[in-house]
Amino acid sequence: MAAAINDLANEVVISPDDLAAHGRPTAAEMFRDWIRERTVADPALAGIDPNLTPESLQQQLQAMLGEIRALPGITATERAQMEKVLLSHLESTLKAYSAQLRILRPK
Repeated sequence: MAAAINDLANEVVISPDDLAAHGRPTAAEMFRDWIRERTVADPALAGIDPNLTPESLQQQLQAMLGEIRALPGITATERAQMEKVLLSHLESTLKAYSAQLRILRPK
């Protein structure tokens, strides 16, 4: 049902995490499995890791920030600048995709 709602809305309205947060852990895991299966079956998504989740992306981001913070021989100002650049690049990418969707979305 969650998948059908998302498909009809053409956006993520309900995530597996939403289902889990509302006391439906089995439904959440079934939805995650369905998403993985759909990802593997879609030729356009074949190159994407089917285990890629918001949580895994968050962990990757935290790991990158940890690497920046652990770099030896750079100043706090340089670290802050590196963090700012990383986050700025991510934000720019998301904004670009959002703009593209707005342009292509039929009215």
